[in-house]
Amino acid sequence: MAVSRTADPWSRGRAYRDVLSAGHQYSGPASGKRWSPKPGSHDDGELCGLFLGGIGTPAFARSLDGQFSRWHLQNGYHIHQAIEQAFFSVRWEALTDPSRNGYFRLNESAPTERSVFSLFPVTSELYRCRETPIEVMAEFYSPLLPQSCDANREIPTATLPVTFVTIAIRNTTEAPLHVDAACVWPNLLGWRAAQCTTIDRSLRSWPAQTNAGNSARAYRDSDHLAVVQTRHTTQTVYDELMGEVAILSPGSSQFGSIEACCKAEVNPIDRAPREQGHTLPWLEEHFRQYGTLPDSGRVWTAQWDEALCSGLSQGDTLAAGDSIEFAFVLAFDMPIVRFGSGRRWYRKYTEAYGTRGRNALKIAMDASKAMRLWRDAIHNWQQNML
Repeated sequence: MAVSRTADPWSRGRAYRDVLSAGHQYSGPASGKRWSPKPGSHDDGELCGLFLGGIGTPAFARSLDGQFSRWHLQNGYHIHQAIEQAFFSVRWEALTDPSRNGYFRLNESAPTERSVFSLFPVTSELYRCRETPIEVMAEFYSPLLPQSCDANREIPTATLPVTFVTIAIRNTTEAPLHVDAACVWPNLLGWRAAQCTTIDRSLRSWPAQTNAGNSARAYRDSDHLAVVQTRHTTQTVYDELMGEVAILSPGSSQFGSIEACCKAEVNPIDRAPREQGHTLPWLEEHFRQYGTLPDSGRVWTAQWDEALCSGLSQGDTLAAGDSIEFAFVLAFDMPIVRFGSGRRWYRKYTEAYGTRGRNALKIAMDASKAMRLWRDAIHNWQQNML
C-alpha cells in the first residue's frame, strides 16, 4: 500500500508503522528471568537496536530502550556505551493555561506507554499516555536502499553518511497546544578509543581527553536551522575522526532555536547543575521551561578535557486533533577511514562531496530535500520484500 503524499503526519506514520509491525517488537523490559550474555562474549545484550549511518561511514545504534549506545566511528573499534548527552525530547504547553505543560526525553524513562517496532532499516517508537495531551511517534533511519532503488545517482544512496529522525506529535485534546521538539548531540570528533575488547573496556569511554580543538557554529536561513560541529578548522583534514558533523532541521519557524556550544558535563562547583550557564543541564532546563533553547550565540574552542554538546529545536502551535512533524538530519563528513596498518582511504561518499571534510552542511541539506522520497522508497521496498 502506497502512502499518500497528502496524508497528515500522523496518518502517514501509522501507515509506515503497519508495515514495520512485521518486524521486531519491543514494549519494555521483559518480565521474569532476564537475559545474560555468555561469559567472555561480545554480545551487547537484548536491547540492541538497528544501526544508523551509511555503508562504509561512521555508524551508531539506538537501543530498544531509546539510548544511543553502540558506536562505530573509528574503523575496527566497537564501543558499547550509552551516551546520555545524545537524545531527542519533546515539550507541550496548553495555550489556554501555560502552567499546564510537560517535558520528556524520547526513551524508556518517558512517563508514557512506549512501544518500538523495528524493520530494517527503520525503527519507530510510539509514546502515548492518558494523562498526557499528546501522542508522539518518532522514526530513526538511514537511507539504506538497494541500488535498484537509486535513479541516476552519482553514488549509491546507501553510502551517504546521513541519519534521519522524524518526530510526529498529535494533539489528542479539544484545545490548542504549543509543542516543541529538540535534538541534543555531543561533539564526538576526535574521540579515540583504546584498542581492547568490549569486555575489557571501561563502562565509560566518552567523554575522553581528546576534545581539544572542538567547536561548533550555528546556521540559519529561510528554510533551515542547523549546527555544524567542527574540529581544528584551520587544519587540513588528514586523518580519521576529523571533519564536520551537521545537525539540521528543515524549516525555520519563529519558534526554532539553536545552542551551538555547551559543556557536556557540569562544573565541580557549589551550584545546582541547571544553574550553571552553558552546560547541558542548563540547556535542558531552559527547554523544559520555555520550549526553546537559550540561543545565547556563544561559541568557543574546547580544551582537551572539555566535552561539548550542541542542540537545536523546532516548535509550533497545534490545533485540537491535528498533528505535526519535526524532522532532524545528522550528517557526518568524516572523509577518511584508516585501517590497522595505518593506510588511509577516502570513503565512497567523497566521490560526490569531495575529500575536504567541510561539506557536512551541504550533505545534510541535500539529504533533507530527498528525505520524503527515500522514506517512501524504503516503505515500498519493505512491502515488496514482505
